Amino acid sequence: MARTLPLCVAVAIVVGVVAGAGEAATPVPDGLVLYQHEAEHGSWIEVRDLGDGSRRALTPRLQPSEMRRDSDASWSEDGAVVAFVRQTGKSEAIYVVDADGSNLRRVVTLASLRPLAGQRISTLSRAAWSPDGSTLLFTVRGPRTAGCIDEGLFAVGADRSGLRRLWRRPRSLTETLDHYDWSPDVSRVLFTIDRNDAGGCRDDDYFSSDLDVVSDPRRNLQRVATDSSIGGPTWSPDGDAIAYSVDCDTVCNLAVAFPNGGRSRRITHFRPQSVGYGFTHYAPFAWSGRGNEIVFGHPLGSGDGRSLYSIDADTGASRRLVTVPCPGPKRSCTYSLIDLYRISSDGTIVVFDVERDARGSATTIQRYAAFIDEKRLVRLPRPPLIVDDVYLS
Repeated sequence: MARTLPLCVAVAIVVGVVAGAGEAATPVPDGLVLYQHEAEHGSWIEVRDLGDGSRRALTPRLQPSEMRRDSDASWSEDGAVVAFVRQTGKSEAIYVVDADGSNLRRVVTLASLRPLAGQRISTLSRAAWSPDGSTLLFTVRGPRTAGCIDEGLFAVGADRSGLRRLWRRPRSLTETLDHYDWSPDVSRVLFTIDRNDAGGCRDDDYFSSDLDVVSDPRRNLQRVATDSSIGGPTWSPDGDAIAYSVDCDTVCNLAVAFPNGGRSRRITHFRPQSVGYGFTHYAPFAWSGRGNEIVFGHPLGSGDGRSLYSIDADTGASRRLVTVPCPGPKRSCTYSLIDLYRISSDGTIVVFDVERDARGSATTIQRYAAFIDEKRLVRLPRPPLIVDDVYLS
């Protein structure tokens, strides 16, 4: 799921190429960033060019007296359509719109879901597209406990057909459904159930988690793994494995589970006493698309928060891919990888953000595109603070 940060600021800066003097400039990848533009009475969705920073409104800008919030946008796999949540004073619904802003249509409303949910619901979540672009996956939340309890997991066709419930919260369960994702063949859905030992809803509370898979449409439920603080589970390209982070209350490590049979196992073994905190709760790792390779950032505190690595999920062999340069002495600034937005389908380009904490100056967020085979980095325009999704063409 997308992590929501405070007020969105959209500032374009000059594209810089990270290369030595006299080296040829690496071309900027073709891509688009979806984000929400905040205003006094709500927000609308904008699209920014990944390279030159130019932007345009995807949904209409707010009129002076209008109260509307468009948020939680996501690209379809081919970049042709965008799904988002719209809230007005009277309604809440999931919409889809073509990438050029035309052909806006409403897919499902909160009111239409209430009979199917069988209980009170108050909020819709960000919709996740199926790989074939045919279906949207989303959750609904109830009004209790500040709206952090998910009441069910639903799917609906992007053409508004086939609305169905895949999972319903048992009455005995009072915690959060999180990190839902379609399998590559669109036959199964993974999701995590987070049990908050502190009894609250804050992101920094301690969680124990179950990783479950449900089939669609038969709704057969399978428990794949149980661990502490499971984060960001994602299917491998062939659908045979699921990668996820664990133990993020101490230091995050990577693990792999096998829904088709086989025991889950950890593939990294970072130690909290030596490196401190590692991955963040929004899981900066992803399958690269090259076999069983996973791209990830080294744990914060290891002295190498500036690098991207890859690891083979079968053998555990890892290698450094690229390193973000530090202007000045190495000890003058600290970097941590905070988001890994998108990897190209062939695994050659990675778009990611790092947070730079320079001594004596404010913390800043920087965005890069890494050209893996060339071992080059391109500095991209400064990112908005509320980024919903990135598409690489």
